[in-house]
Amino acid sequence: MMTIFRRFSRSRDGNVLITSALVLPLLIGMAALVTEYGGALVERANNQRIADLSAYAGALAYNATSSTDQMTRRPSRWLSSMASPRPTSRLPW
Repeated sequence: MMTIFRRFSRSRDGNVLITSALVLPLLIGMAALVTEYGGALVERANNQRIADLSAYAGALAYNATSSTDQMTRRPSRWLSSMASPRPTSRLPW
C-alpha cells in the first residue's frame, strides 16, 4: 500500500487534473459569494434611493403646505404606489 502511495506522490502525470479538481469547487463557491454580495449591494442602493426620494417628497410637501400631516401622508402614498410587485433576481431559498 505504501509503495502505491509513494509512486503516486512522485509521479507528475495528471497533476493538473488533480489540482483542478481540488480548486474548482473553491472557485465556484467564491463566484457564488461574489454574485450574492453584488446583488445585496444593488438592493441596498435601491432601498437607499427610495428612502432619499421619500424624504425629498416629504420635504417638498412640507415646503408647499407647512403641514406635518401632508408631509407624512404624501411620501406614504408615493411609497405605496412604488410597492407594486416586481420580479426579483433572488432565488426562493
